[in-house]
Amino acid sequence: PTTTTIPTTSFEPIVNVPALGAFVFIAILFTFLQWRINGISQAVSQRQDALQKLKDARVSALQGGNENDDTNTSTSSNAAVKIATETYKQSILQEEASRTLFPGVRIVAPNAPSKETDEHVVAAKRFLNMDLLATNDENDGSTQQQQQEEKEEKDDNNDDSSNDNNNSNNNMRFVTMSPGGTYDAESFRESRFLMKKFVVPYAMRNMGLMHSSQDGAKRYIDALIDEEMYKSGLFYASKKGYAGEVVDQSEFCPSLSNTELQDNSIAAIRRFLR
Repeated sequence: PTTTTIPTTSFEPIVNVPALGAFVFIAILFTFLQWRINGISQAVSQRQDALQKLKDARVSALQGGNENDDTNTSTSSNAAVKIATETYKQSILQEEASRTLFPGVRIVAPNAPSKETDEHVVAAKRFLNMDLLATNDENDGSTQQQQQEEKEEKDDNNDDSSNDNNNSNNNMRFVTMSPGGTYDAESFRESRFLMKKFVVPYAMRNMGLMHSSQDGAKRYIDALIDEEMYKSGLFYASKKGYAGEVVDQSEFCPSLSNTELQDNSIAAIRRFLR
């Protein structure tokens, strides 16, 4: 028999160094971005919690009027507001630091404030004088001072009618908010025993006719920072009774949203002040 010998070829693996380097670089970059995004998500959660605590602290400070209120309680409430404000500020700065990869390059998602009516954008302006939609450079002290000076100069150059009809231009809102019926208000503490101890705090509260002063104070805070819900020039109060859902009262009394009447009222007040 004839024996046929077939030569074998050996396989030697070749490493594509450029491709391997690109793969490793992409893997490292992806891992880094995922780590930063997770950090941003935690920072966003901390910012949201901090704002809620700030709102609660301001509600407690506004609430007041309790039987046990004294100077120490008032001082404690003010201190709590300051602490909550500083905590909220630090949470925003921490989130900004997490979003910034290096100067000029930021990670916008996830949950970055994107509208002027966003609750956190409004709250930062109201409580911290910070513009979350601006760049970091625009948020430093010197730029804020310059913006304020420019705003004041612009306001001085506008006539009275222009100021009245362009509240959005000078960042001014006029919202009238009813706190509703509060069963722990001063007026009810001086009422008769049965009214004070049973009728108001239990019967009327359980029927949804009244609520606590904390609920009333919360309405003020909500109106202050929720510009999308509470529009300038409107009067808000309970939809039914003296507690519960808050609605625009022009639904029941259209004259409340009559801008002509509002303008006449302003003109009358100005004539009185001259």
